[in-house]
Amino acid sequence: MSRMLLCLFLISVSFAFFPFTGEDADTLGKGGLQWETQYARFKHYDETVHKDVVLQITGGIKDNTDIALIIPYSFYRYKDGTRNDGFSDVGVFIKHIPVEAGNFKAGYKLQLNFNTGKEGIGYGKITGNVNLIAQVCKDSMCYNTNFVYIKASFVEELRDTYGIILSNYKKLGKSLTLGGEVKLLRPAEDGVNKLDSHILLGSVYSFDKLSVA
Repeated sequence: MSRMLLCLFLISVSFAFFPFTGEDADTLGKGGLQWETQYARFKHYDETVHKDVVLQITGGIKDNTDIALIIPYSFYRYKDGTRNDGFSDVGVFIKHIPVEAGNFKAGYKLQLNFNTGKEGIGYGKITGNVNLIAQVCKDSMCYNTNFVYIKASFVEELRDTYGIILSNYKKLGKSLTLGGEVKLLRPAEDGVNKLDSHILLGSVYSFDKLSVA
């Protein structure tokens, strides 16, 4: 079983809720532009310690649709003390939120991860994942659910994975958001029967949205 132990650092512009691993249902609006950095630390069920530093650049292509580029750098320390650091697979995603009714929003995110990662860090092949997103907000509190499917079975010794992420976000003023999530996911490693799970607490500081429209 893995647990997210620490999420320390985030600079963002506007709406995306990293360091949370579920996807929020907010979008930037047509012409909106944001950049963000993320730092996170995981401890996996096999005692591997895994740290990520991520740069993400997101643009609003329609009022309800965003597109993003994700560039991650990873640090691994294994149980036997060996290390492996380097760039992981670069990803691109499109997030579309076609349903908005009062305080309720629903949509999806489609992500493609390219084989750019260092050996032992990236998957070694192109992979993809899908998030189905539902979110309800009341006053300053948002309740969010992601159903996640990751296509990885064409990578040797891996299998397709799926699971659920449940999140709460609390907006404190215009710029600060606090939140937490619970994730339950079938591990990608074939033959591992323990759930890949974590409980995460984190925060997001947001600047006003930039616009190039």
